[in-house]
Amino acid sequence: MTGVTWLHLSDWHQENEKFKFDRKVVCDGLIKDIKAREQEISLRLKKIDFIVFSGDVAKGGDPDEYKKAIDEFFKPILDACELGPERLFIVPGNHDLNRDQIPVSLSKPLTSNEEVESCWGEKRKTALLPFQDFYHSFPDLTGREPGEHCDFGPIEVDGKKISLLCINSAWMCARHKDEGGKVSDQGYLCVGEPQIYESLEKISGSDIRIALLHHPFDWLAPFDKSRMDVHIKRKCNFILHGHAHEPGVSAIRDNFGYHITIPAGACYDRSLPSSSDYTYSYNYVHLNFDSDKGIVFFRKWSELNRNWKKDDETAPPSGERDFSISGSNKAPVPRQIPPPPRDFKGREQDISDILSSFEKGAAITGVRGMGGVGKTALALKLAERIKDNFPDGQIFIDMRGTSTNPNLPALKPEEAMAHVIRAYNPADRLPDNMNELRGLYHSILTGKRILLLLDNASDAAQVEPLLPPAGSSVIITSRPKFTLPGLTGKDLDILPAEDARQLLLEIAPRIGSRADELAKLCGYLPLALRNAASALAEKKDLKVSEYEGRLKDESARIELVEASFSLSYDLLSPTRRKQWSRLSVFPEDFERNGATAVLKMAPGASVEALSDLVRWSLVDFIPADGSDDGRYKLHDLSRLFAKSRMNQSELADALRKHAYHYSTPFPEPAGYIKKVGRNFLMASSSLIKNWPTSR
Repeated sequence: MTGVTWLHLSDWHQENEKFKFDRKVVCDGLIKDIKAREQEISLRLKKIDFIVFSGDVAKGGDPDEYKKAIDEFFKPILDACELGPERLFIVPGNHDLNRDQIPVSLSKPLTSNEEVESCWGEKRKTALLPFQDFYHSFPDLTGREPGEHCDFGPIEVDGKKISLLCINSAWMCARHKDEGGKVSDQGYLCVGEPQIYESLEKISGSDIRIALLHHPFDWLAPFDKSRMDVHIKRKCNFILHGHAHEPGVSAIRDNFGYHITIPAGACYDRSLPSSSDYTYSYNYVHLNFDSDKGIVFFRKWSELNRNWKKDDETAPPSGERDFSISGSNKAPVPRQIPPPPRDFKGREQDISDILSSFEKGAAITGVRGMGGVGKTALALKLAERIKDNFPDGQIFIDMRGTSTNPNLPALKPEEAMAHVIRAYNPADRLPDNMNELRGLYHSILTGKRILLLLDNASDAAQVEPLLPPAGSSVIITSRPKFTLPGLTGKDLDILPAEDARQLLLEIAPRIGSRADELAKLCGYLPLALRNAASALAEKKDLKVSEYEGRLKDESARIELVEASFSLSYDLLSPTRRKQWSRLSVFPEDFERNGATAVLKMAPGASVEALSDLVRWSLVDFIPADGSDDGRYKLHDLSRLFAKSRMNQSELADALRKHAYHYSTPFPEPAGYIKKVGRNFLMASSSLIKNWPTSR
């Protein structure tokens, strides 16, 4: 697979001393983000082929501003990308010259080089002198001698010739004022056809042609915009610009041809108000030569966290946008899988196990477990890790397998198929016949490499019709355990103690040294941990010690998981609900005989009941080494919830059966006591306390 990748930066607005520290924080974060691009963003960004900067290096065109920008911005970025200076391309912006020195702008087209020269004049040259000095005096940065109006940069990547047309759109900037008195050059700027004509001819034979300038075409004078439309849009695949501080990407087919326009946001501009409505940004662009398809990866600054992250506002929810330079009218590649929770912690061993199965050729992975254990979060994290292996799409479908809402029932297989088909062909009329629909589904996916995440599945029958042709992979999350041909299952357990601790501190750092005890009270269950930490993060007046004390009450701990466990309870038959509840009298793991006694069932029937509760991830089965025997166990919070669903009479009866079973003499009492542990001690205590009614 061959391709090209570039980094697009713009609008740095370097000042001398003002806001020095804040700018350093942003810049340091930017360098760190660039260095971590392969791990944090995409494997496609491992190698950066070149860097473009679309104007406004400086704030006011002062020579000292350029010196600082070179030392503090450009050189560290080149180092972070492991690039030489010849792979850096820069154009001037309106802040890169002294606009107070610029005379009246043009009112007619420039039709000759003589007219261009006459308009350029000594005042314009003087106004742009700092930038020219910057450009000419530091060949160690660019490695090229630029032209006054247009810089032509040819490079070769993977056997493809790529040409960058670096256009000076800022040379006509002045201090024009609109009707409201606001300074704006919009409608007054001019590139000038003579400035770019020869360079356009030079790049005509290149495989990829990129126009780089500071201003959007809408800022040019009407007479000049029409000429730029004709020349640049017809001969360039990409148009990159800055100035507007609004990131994005648009693929446009018009009378002038087909081209991709990618504006960059501003890397930094502290003169603008700091608010949620504005953020600093930059982007990466990756183009696959084999498919003529590409992706723009958008990054934005988080003022709250003081770091760079995916821009899920410009391109929700993934922070990425697809494009094609072929100009086809096909729908973009679907990238529907949302990012994992920001506070996701741990599970590295689980992720490693699943990734290992993928590497061995597994196409279907099932992530199973009780409600609240973090199945969906893990699946989303896994999808994020492997998304680059599926260039033809990543699709997320909530199967609603555990829904008890009659208005939102479990998704039918044909409804899920329709969702996938419309992701690729939104205008298609879908067949009513199930066989025809399935045929269309497989026809669309054949030859593609997609990742399908089927969340919250109910059973095998719901998802089996959705399994795609060879080449694609599926991740299935579910509470109930089930089998499918080729499925590799992963049963999730509670979090390790350290991961649980880190999750609490990530959400509510003020928990501090009480994190270990709080994690224990939450049973190391992700749902309970998040709910507890969120309560402390939101309620600043709630003392950690006070909240910890509350959770020592069983009813308070049940509240942490009430909604999730209630859903599991409602999905069971009335008989299974009672059986789950009766098993809550076991304080620790238990054997099948003990369960049979407490459930008041014949051995064969109790096996079926236990197996069903294990299938629903409400009871864990712990196999014994070297035998078919094993023991059963309820999670602490599952036990408390199930116990709360019994009335006093039911609870007393279950306790009596538990006590009688474990207090009955056995031939080898010492070995048995060692094996059953707390169950024996609890039974003995219960028997002594309630002797008259123990049987």
